[in-house]
Amino acid sequence: MKIAWIISVLATLFSHSAVAGVEELLLKVAEAYGGQTRIAEVGAWLQSGVTFSTMREKEGRILRSYRHPDHLRIEIEYDNHETELRVIAGANAWKQNQPADKMFYSAMLLQAARLGLPAVLFEHKKQVRDAGIMTGKQGQELHALELDFHGKYQLLVGIDPDSGRILESRGIIAMEGARMEFGTTY
Repeated sequence: MKIAWIISVLATLFSHSAVAGVEELLLKVAEAYGGQTRIAEVGAWLQSGVTFSTMREKEGRILRSYRHPDHLRIEIEYDNHETELRVIAGANAWKQNQPADKMFYSAMLLQAARLGLPAVLFEHKKQVRDAGIMTGKQGQELHALELDFHGKYQLLVGIDPDSGRILESRGIIAMEGARMEFGTTY
């Protein structure tokens, strides 16, 4: 009886400690991005730059337009004037103006969620879990937060424990026996 009570107390302490750790880290993230109110106010943006397609083995100019939480349009133009167009709007997705399959939709939904960070973490705060320490792609130690997203997807977010800045994000899809991971280093 006494051992069961000790185990119960320890489990309660560790679960409260993990929750406090998540809340503390989210407060640091909020501070790093101008406060939770300011984060919630940003509803859309336009982003341009250069990307590298590993499938095409080419660099291209990219234009992303995002509206929170699930509208994303990506246009990529390569040097040979070859283009890619990907769009997600709520429950619908298109690739090159053709309806997209379930796997493509899933990948786009996760990409939109990663672009919606850190707001997505605050919107799903009760489901965010402490995933401990992870090693970032650039070798630094990051504090990882994990979120099951839309029931079948997973977001893994690597946060600099000192600054509160999100330095990495990964979207993970496990579907029909396959596992795909999409990552970004910021």
